[in-house]
Amino acid sequence: MLSNSDKLTLRVKLIKKGITCDAVMTGFNDDKCLVVLPERKNFRVLPGDDIEVELPSGAANIDTYRATVARVEGDYGEKCLLKDLSSLTFKEKRQAQRFPVQIAVEYCLFENTYTGENIAKGMILNLSKLGLLFRTKKSLEAGMVIIMMFDVNWDDIEIPVGVVGTVLRKQVHARDECGKTTFSYGVKFNSPRVAGQFTSGLL
Repeated sequence: MLSNSDKLTLRVKLIKKGITCDAVMTGFNDDKCLVVLPERKNFRVLPGDDIEVELPSGAANIDTYRATVARVEGDYGEKCLLKDLSSLTFKEKRQAQRFPVQIAVEYCLFENTYTGENIAKGMILNLSKLGLLFRTKKSLEAGMVIIMMFDVNWDDIEIPVGVVGTVLRKQVHARDECGKTTFSYGVKFNSPRVAGQFTSGLL
């Protein structure tokens, strides 16, 4: 888990409305955590509301927790204390199982697909038929559309794969041994059915 000095971008869902948004965790203690929400009128939270929170668990997993809003600050609950964090079951968490992998990947913004500009490299940490988690030294933001190129092993044959996905969440890591900050991103495939055909040999 994180130390209290880290700031983590995470995904939260207001269960009573079924609305999701990005938030920033600024601290936690035992089964409580403090998060900062965007100022959105349609995402107003009140004490007692139930929230689902996606948190990283190790380098290659993102777990989903349910919590209750204990205290809010701001006109629309921009700062809120969540309590009673409890992990959801596997069936509640995911539509598709993720598998830990170590696969090199190249990616760029979708708008740069045809120019080949700003191609970056990273490492896929886990993979499913609906999306993946990868780590890189480049900074991206939630909502960005990227194209990713990597190889999967299908019957001992390396098959090149190109998929388009949307960045859903961002985690900032401590500086690596070279002094550079690294990031992990959760990506949802824009065409999961097509991507699933390519990845079925691996998964």
